Amino acid sequence: MKVVVTGLGALAPNGLSVPSYWEGLCSGKSGIDTITSFDITDFPIKIAGELTGFEPEKYVDRREVRKLDRFSILALGAATEAIHRSGLNLDTIC
Repeated sequence: MKVVVTGLGALAPNGLSVPSYWEGLCSGKSGIDTITSFDITDFPIKIAGELTGFEPEKYVDRREVRKLDRFSILALGAATEAIHRSGLNLDTIC
């Protein structure tokens, strides 16, 4: 059996979900700002696109958050939203 998930997921500096990301895009919201997640004193770059307000535990068990890198957590977050938005019931296919 082949499965195609036809949903969207987005975690971006200008929106932590597809609706908020789309709204940010359409309104011209940048998402680029001064870095606040770590001390930037010794770094030449002072601005970036950070995911302010992102809660990893919303997508991944708290114990797993410590084991996974940020990229993997963000990928799981976007994939989780895509599955939910697709209307796919995982109980019927797993």
